[in-house]
Amino acid sequence: MDTREFVDRLYSLWAKTSEAGTGLWIIGETIGTTDIEVLRDDDEPSYIVANAFSGTDAQFITAIHGALPQLTKEVHAALDEADRLDREKDELIHRIMLLEIELQTAQEAAA
Repeated sequence: MDTREFVDRLYSLWAKTSEAGTGLWIIGETIGTTDIEVLRDDDEPSYIVANAFSGTDAQFITAIHGALPQLTKEVHAALDEADRLDREKDELIHRIMLLEIELQTAQEAAA
């Protein structure tokens, strides 16, 4: 699995999570545990999607959940730019080879 496939798979999994793209996962607390709740864009109350996490784990999960769409977009942009630069490099190498052949032909004709 290459990087693009990996990122697409992660995004696909993210898109199936509760309120992906329409709500924000936030940290909530109940007695003695940390929960992950969905804060919705509409006026509906938030609800718990996962519970019994440590505070650090909940912070990590909510941060990744919120950042994944932007990370996916940026990874795709970087991969597209790398592909473009590879094509440009190949074109320049081809051009150099043609110029070298032209130079060699001109040198042979002058000799």
